[in-house]
Amino acid sequence: MRGHREPVNRRTRARRRWGVAASEGILGAMPELEQIVETYADREDRGRAVSGSAAVAMVLREGPHGVEALFIERARRDGDPWSGQMAFPGGRWEPSDESLRETAARETLEELSVDLSQSPYLGYLGEVTGAGRAVQVSGYLYHWQGPAPELRPNEEVAAALWLPLRALRDPRRFTHYRVPYAPRENFNGLLIDGVHGEVELDRPGGPRVLWGLTLRLVREFHERLGFEFPVKPEEIPVVGYGV
Repeated sequence: MRGHREPVNRRTRARRRWGVAASEGILGAMPELEQIVETYADREDRGRAVSGSAAVAMVLREGPHGVEALFIERARRDGDPWSGQMAFPGGRWEPSDESLRETAARETLEELSVDLSQSPYLGYLGEVTGAGRAVQVSGYLYHWQGPAPELRPNEEVAAALWLPLRALRDPRRFTHYRVPYAPRENFNGLLIDGVHGEVELDRPGGPRVLWGLTLRLVREFHERLGFEFPVKPEEIPVVGYGV
């Protein structure tokens, strides 16, 4: 008679396959490109190309500190609900786009002059829906091979940078973030430019923080690979509007 076996979810499978101690929050164990490729190879694209939908590209490369992801800081513009926020390159679907994946690649080219047409497509990252705004965002994974491309931001982008996945899991970056339209509510966030105690919190526009829909996509990415994310400290500082 066989003993009872607990159901095995995707996080458990990832830990067994790659020896990841995700529940212990060990920063030394990080996703490798081979693991990412295997995990996302057969994932179905569920993105729905309809009016109001949007798509982003999570572009990965192998850098000096392991796998890195490409992020942008959106330009500050009046009337733009995502003004000044950290995000993946991407934007709204247009009727000329055959799919949301094409939307993500087109927007990356327009915003940064980074052409993904020759970069391996790794798979469907997932989809998230804004809580306050009716927009559904689908994410697509790409692997940039070779030297880092020249990043030439257009007028919609204030800056662009590559950030190691290892840095994203540093608990000293975790923070509670406040935004102008909800100054009394604390949102989970990650400091982009360094850890607490080193980041310039009074920079014009406030510290750069990864939060909201983009943070949810990054969390989904790590959890699918079997990693705890984000890694929270015991005490959580608050940054942002009105602090």
